[in-house]
Amino acid sequence: MTDEAVRRVGRPSMSVERRGQIVWAFIELVAERGLEQVSLDDVAKAAGVQRAALRHFVGNRDELIVAAVEELLDHYRVQSAAIGADERSTSTELITAMLSDELTHDIAVIYAAWNSLLADAIRRPAARGTIKMAFDVQLGMIESALRRDYPSAPPARIRDTAYVVVCLVEQNNILQQLGYPRAR
Repeated sequence: MTDEAVRRVGRPSMSVERRGQIVWAFIELVAERGLEQVSLDDVAKAAGVQRAALRHFVGNRDELIVAAVEELLDHYRVQSAAIGADERSTSTELITAMLSDELTHDIAVIYAAWNSLLADAIRRPAARGTIKMAFDVQLGMIESALRRDYPSAPPARIRDTAYVVVCLVEQNNILQQLGYPRAR
């Protein structure tokens, strides 16, 4: 919403709040049941809105999936910034942050929803692109940190190492859901 619109109305639009409410209701349902078991009627009921409001505030199912992925990515970015992980961090600081409990205090809901959305992304080009973008952000941050920490390292080695780190972090998150300790 533009600053002018906020001044004219006196407060931010309720559409942003309502959209967030719908998207988080969807995320929580996906985490609980899996993506294939969640209908738009379920989302409307959980969000406390009429089904027509879903289309108005978010769009169709594909757009809801993309909105959920983007919301989870934004959530990750906000949490990363809150614990000091940003583009100036060292590679050790970033890896520590990516593996920290502080970064994923909502781990059960976030990872259950994320994993279900990842599985679905294979079939949906828009969601696949958004999820790939999320991993590209992680890769870019790790690559930049490694370049700062190891300026003489070959660029291909830096890229490969960043990729391995992101893969290990993701697998560690899955293993945690199986009961393995994070520190392991």
